[in-house]
Amino acid sequence: METQKKPHAVFLPFPAAGHANPLMQLAEILHLRGFHITFVYTEHFYRQLVKSGGSNSIPDLAPDFQFVCLPDNLPATLPDIGTKCTLTQKNCTEPFKNLLRQLMEKTPPPSCVISDAVMTFAMHAAKEFGLPEVQFWTASACGFLGNHVFEELIQRGILPLKDESYMENGFLDTPLDWVPGMKHMRLRDVNTFVYTTTPNDTMINYCIEQMKNCQRSGAIVINTFHELEKDVLDALATYYPPIYTIGPLANLTGTFNLIQV
Repeated sequence: METQKKPHAVFLPFPAAGHANPLMQLAEILHLRGFHITFVYTEHFYRQLVKSGGSNSIPDLAPDFQFVCLPDNLPATLPDIGTKCTLTQKNCTEPFKNLLRQLMEKTPPPSCVISDAVMTFAMHAAKEFGLPEVQFWTASACGFLGNHVFEELIQRGILPLKDESYMENGFLDTPLDWVPGMKHMRLRDVNTFVYTTTPNDTMINYCIEQMKNCQRSGAIVINTFHELEKDVLDALATYYPPIYTIGPLANLTGTFNLIQV
């Protein structure tokens, strides 16, 4: 009966070390507080883990902390990050739903899904199963806000850059004094995905889609603390559901990292 009542969180990180490690740290915190954990990684990421740390890269932490490999049908080598993002979303959506379907028949069944804020297809899957979901942003609140303004950068005609000379002619120093919560911000201070001259750039469009999905999420958790980024967090609260800060996670646990970085 105690196992049946135990909360069960399903974690889905973006398949990269800088994303998986903070989610792993959050998973460990919840596990220490009584959660059953299912931590999901993709086949492509698993190959990276094995290459980085050998066949023992995935630890055997506890019976109630399990790792599951999600089929993604990605090639061993991907040409760019945009292809990795779009193919992961396309190829993993149905396998993730199938996983949730299988877990719903287990004990304890999932009680929530915590997914990377750039893997928001998991949000839609969780809602299909009536599960509460949370989006986790692994970096700073400033970084989250930087992605949030991509769409307006396009609307203002700032993106895409007119040609490659704009990367060196001082245009990247264009002030973005209209961004709420940020002082003295320039174009070059935004995510480097802005260094593009491509109309309908894959990564820009992907990030815009993820930000819009996050606005429909149940909650956002950011790996920061409120006193550090108060102005930015207050600005984000205007556009997004409840935002919770928990961090810096690296200082809260003596956690196992999936990949040492």
